[in-house]
Amino acid sequence: MANAGRTLVLVLILAGVVAYAYLRNDPLPDCADAALTQTVVNGMKNRTKEIFGRELASQVGMSLVNIRQRSADSRAGTVICAADLTIKLADVSQNRPITYTVSRTSKRGEYYVESKGE
Repeated sequence: MANAGRTLVLVLILAGVVAYAYLRNDPLPDCADAALTQTVVNGMKNRTKEIFGRELASQVGMSLVNIRQRSADSRAGTVICAADLTIKLADVSQNRPITYTVSRTSKRGEYYVESKGE
């Protein structure tokens, strides 16, 4: 019975190591990934609604251009990206610099995204 207990403990430790390696090998997304950039734009649109109200915000178009990677740390699971946020209202268009940080979460394939204007 003692051997069975030791075997179970070893199996659990091995399972933990494999799970950790599996999560750590989750590749970080590219800064220009379509789902990632849409998440950033949606966050900015939601912030616009909070500040200016739904009616005005619905008239504002937004997109990311000049997307680039500033840094990546695969051990920490983070990527720092920069881009220009194009804001368009009627016939007026303006680009504003923005940075966004992508962090790996404990759930494989899911990331936490934090964005801010400069």
